[in-house]
Amino acid sequence: MCCKMIARLNALVYYGKDIQQHIDNWDFLVDIAACRNGSVIYDKKVDDYLGLHRIRIPRCDISKYIPTEISFFTPTEDDDFVGWFHTGLVTAVKDNIWTIVNYMGTSDELITNVPRETINFNEEDSMNDRHHYLLLK
Repeated sequence: MCCKMIARLNALVYYGKDIQQHIDNWDFLVDIAACRNGSVIYDKKVDDYLGLHRIRIPRCDISKYIPTEISFFTPTEDDDFVGWFHTGLVTAVKDNIWTIVNYMGTSDELITNVPRETINFNEEDSMNDRHHYLLLK
């Protein structure tokens, strides 16, 4: 639930911020984001509350802007299932390997090193092909 909010909290950790108060007030964050049953609806409210600024960037520029919140489908071995629509946080890029926090949601390691070509992105330039560079305000 609320993987976009988790990516933003992880961006605060990336910048060395203490997020304990936000974890303690998780229900409040969920309510302002309106993500109790899925994705964050009120991006700007969440960003303002957390002190973040988002800049939408094209997929080809992700490696130039760290940390970046990316949207993709989780990996699956089921040929009949594309995967869950998900958001993770890219915190490093070395060669073709991307370090992604929360790549698989709750089903795997918190930090995963992923070859770029294995990430199952949405169709390029579709409305769900969303990637945002996250900055502190």
